[in-house]
Amino acid sequence: MTDPDAHRPQEADDGAGAQSPWAQQRVAWWLLAPPAFTVGLRWVLAFLAARQPQVAALSLTPVPAQASVMTLAWSGLAILVVLGAGVVGVRKLGWRRVMAAAGVVWVALWLGASGALVQRYLNQQNLKVLPGAVAKVLGSQFKPPSPRGAGGTQLYLQLPGLEAPHSVLIDDAAMVRLRPGDVLSLDLAQGRFDGLFVTGWKAMPSPTATPAGSL
Repeated sequence: MTDPDAHRPQEADDGAGAQSPWAQQRVAWWLLAPPAFTVGLRWVLAFLAARQPQVAALSLTPVPAQASVMTLAWSGLAILVVLGAGVVGVRKLGWRRVMAAAGVVWVALWLGASGALVQRYLNQQNLKVLPGAVAKVLGSQFKPPSPRGAGGTQLYLQLPGLEAPHSVLIDDAAMVRLRPGDVLSLDLAQGRFDGLFVTGWKAMPSPTATPAGSL
């Protein structure tokens, strides 16, 4: 006579196996959905910006200081601490709980990136016009076109009233001829929330240039 309970473990195993594909799909969804949302949002914002009146608004950003040896050492130490905390967490809490926490952090990072895209888009709406400024060229560097932008000339400028040098990427062939010491007239605007933008530019004669015909 056959025992009816003999098939119960097999049924349990079949049920666990049936849940495995769903678990894999859920993991794949959480891995791919956040970056896909951010990429789609970036495309939508670029589409909206292209439909608006074409007004040049180039971001004028401070030039970051070069990282010191101590800064790099602290950054490496922070990475080691995070990795060590992950190993301890796996041993104390288990792999599943640590991965759940990592998933939350993963989603939060991509949501933060999406929020930064929206903030950058809104920041360029309704710019406040500022008085123009005359900037001194400290250096320039050609940036070839890439999937992230059209490229152009990266100018490093010193503006009056600003202690740190600033940089701006201008897609203008005439900017390639600028040399350190040259002067550039800029039309400036302030972002809706923060930041400076260049809305117009014009190369000016260098103050060190010798007038034609002078001795």
